[in-house]
Amino acid sequence: MLQAHVLAVLAAIATTEDASAIRDARVAAYRRVPVGLRGPVRTRVTRAVSDAIFATQHGDDEAHVHRLAYLAVIGRDPPQGDDVAAVRAVFDEARAARPERERPSTARALMLGVVMLAVPIAITTWWLWPHDPYAALSEALPPSRGAYVEGGRPDPGTAAQRAVFEVRLPAFTIALDRWRASRDPNARAAVDAERDATLGAARGALGADTVSFLDAVLTQSIAVVEGGVDRHAAESHVRSVDALDAAIQSEGLAYYVDAEVLTERATGASRVYLSSFTVDNVAIYEAEGRTVRALRLRRLDRLNFARAVLGFTRPQVRDALVLGERVEEHLVQAIVPALAPDGALALSGDDDLALRDETARVAAAGVRDEAPRWLGGDAAAASELGAIFARRHALFVAWSERLSERGIVLREPDGYVVDLEPYTAFTGALVAHERRELEALVGALEDERHQRTYRAIEARFLASIERHEVQHRLDFLMGTLGTLPPRLEAMVGPLRMGDVVNLLAERSNAELSAYLSELARDATLVRASLALLLRHVFDRRLWGTAECHAALVILEGLADRLAIPRGTLVVARRIDRAEAARIHAAITARSDDDVQREARALWEELYQRPLPALRSGARASDDTP
Repeated sequence: MLQAHVLAVLAAIATTEDASAIRDARVAAYRRVPVGLRGPVRTRVTRAVSDAIFATQHGDDEAHVHRLAYLAVIGRDPPQGDDVAAVRAVFDEARAARPERERPSTARALMLGVVMLAVPIAITTWWLWPHDPYAALSEALPPSRGAYVEGGRPDPGTAAQRAVFEVRLPAFTIALDRWRASRDPNARAAVDAERDATLGAARGALGADTVSFLDAVLTQSIAVVEGGVDRHAAESHVRSVDALDAAIQSEGLAYYVDAEVLTERATGASRVYLSSFTVDNVAIYEAEGRTVRALRLRRLDRLNFARAVLGFTRPQVRDALVLGERVEEHLVQAIVPALAPDGALALSGDDDLALRDETARVAAAGVRDEAPRWLGGDAAAASELGAIFARRHALFVAWSERLSERGIVLREPDGYVVDLEPYTAFTGALVAHERRELEALVGALEDERHQRTYRAIEARFLASIERHEVQHRLDFLMGTLGTLPPRLEAMVGPLRMGDVVNLLAERSNAELSAYLSELARDATLVRASLALLLRHVFDRRLWGTAECHAALVILEGLADRLAIPRGTLVVARRIDRAEAARIHAAITARSDDDVQREARALWEELYQRPLPALRSGARASDDTP
């Protein structure tokens, strides 16, 4: 009977012609499986699909992979040659010959489901009755599903629900990585124990669908570390995590799970990083009949790996994602200190300090000029807040230099609020008046006026970064990135080289579209956005990245459209930073509205279509925030 349900799920996905509808087909198929059987069925489907991915060169064709898995489950050998059409023919023949294989008996399934559920229900009832701490609160919980449909803040849920993502999932990830490193049988046993503990906590707190998808993610994560994966299998794992997030969203809960699969080139061994977030806000965007959700995330687990980006998305993930703590770090360490009367915007480039410092002052002056537009004309509020953060930065730089002589590395605070308690052990590095000044600065930031100023600045940047990530989603949906603008191709080469995808060209094209659309959609952040782009050009460590290539194309393109004379930015495989600084200064000398207009025209010139008008369903606003 389990096999009948396994075949029914595989067939539902294998016969879905539209790749974009596969996730919905998967969710619908599992909902037809009795609740008590979903875990075992999902485990068998996951194993069959994982084996099928390794048996084909068409791992990116999810329907084809599920046809191969279907044939493997029924013991039917696929045709030789890994031909998609031939596999489809054998699959259709097999289904027609034995249709009852995927027609489960509802009566038998119900009976087995009742038996499987009876024991845990009885135990749970005995254990909780009448001491369930959440029973009296269940009626008072707010509506759970509105945020993911209408926008706003999702339901934080119960303490037990939070613990699944804050405690149990990170513990599983740690155990999994320890086993990856040691391959010790005891470490493997610890992985299984953490998996069971995670699922046990989830069954007591989350819905059946969410638990079932979580089970699949954990099982697949173990399989990835155990056997290694190719790119297609890694993408399949990402899609499984996306299905888990869809189930969490269907419960209306304010949690999000992300996964990265990293493979060592030398050994082929794979690592799986599962990270968990809270969802602070959901914004709904619309463009040309397409809807994209933007989720503002904040890291929940405390694992020691992080993304060095302000936001991200992937072709296999439905939502645009913004990392709130990374945006906060960017603001308090770079943008806000530049608002001080003599502030500078942090740039790298230590081999030419004079050029770096002058360019940093020009970039900061441009940001200060447009800051009043973020705050309804209140230039003084921006300047005062900037002065506090600039001085806080200077104190931590001095403190860090003194501690470095003792071999101690001190990290500058990356948030608006600073807890001074962890730093008390090092206060000897600051003289008395500096300690008093730091305490006064921390106290000043508690003032409601400064908090309002910061929140207004943060909201402006969060909205802009949301639109950046939403543009990525729109580009995936609309096929915008199917061709490469000639300006970019001259730097990174063609999108394809034979059968090989040029991943650098692909990523550079995506960043070019998103960064340029940011400039084109908000005239109040033109100079801040240009300053951010300039950092990718000035920092040698970022040369050759997708963001760096996008920045070069944008600087050259805007200079040409604004009739600014320019030289060549890349000479003998090196960036002429002096020329980049000169072009940047000339562009920022123009009005923000002129730069915005030409940025829109440049996007449309490069992609040969109008820039989609982007509307936020939550605010019912147009391109401007």
